[in-house]
Amino acid sequence: MGKFSVLYFATAGFYSLYWFYRCWAGAETITGRKYLKAGRAAFAVLFVYELFQLLFREEKRRDIDYPWQPARLAWIFIGAAVAQVFLTYGVEQLSLGCWGRLSVFIVVLIVQFYSLYQAQLAVNRIGSDPFGKANQKLTAYNHAWIAVGFYIWFKLITNCVYPPPPPTSSTAPPGMPVPGAIR
Repeated sequence: MGKFSVLYFATAGFYSLYWFYRCWAGAETITGRKYLKAGRAAFAVLFVYELFQLLFREEKRRDIDYPWQPARLAWIFIGAAVAQVFLTYGVEQLSLGCWGRLSVFIVVLIVQFYSLYQAQLAVNRIGSDPFGKANQKLTAYNHAWIAVGFYIWFKLITNCVYPPPPPTSSTAPPGMPVPGAIR
């Protein structure tokens, strides 16, 4: 679980794309159905409920009796994604700038992590490895993605510390405001 946490936060949540892809690959094994894994990973917010329910049913099928609420966790994940849209809009309307957007991003990242962490615990229970001991070591690929993730964090933060200058020239007709210019 430590590896999951490190990879999720170090990559600014982008690890979840791979995580969802791998979960849907596991779902293929469990159900015998074929899924468009990359599409379901890319649009995870549309398929998270189905995935969490599938994990829950698989635990029941294997007589694993652990009390978790997959529907609630899926709706928390979905709600965070929807809230991010509205909160980011609100940040823009209030002119809170980059730090406001970054704050919303981090809050959503944490809320969605909570849901995914609980689902990962279910994946571990299904795999008869409740503490994730079999996959706790960081690989060279993990380190490479962590390096990419640190670059993403670096860019997110430096864009707030040193915002790009507003555009100085425009292709807009005379009398039209320049996009992004202060009025």
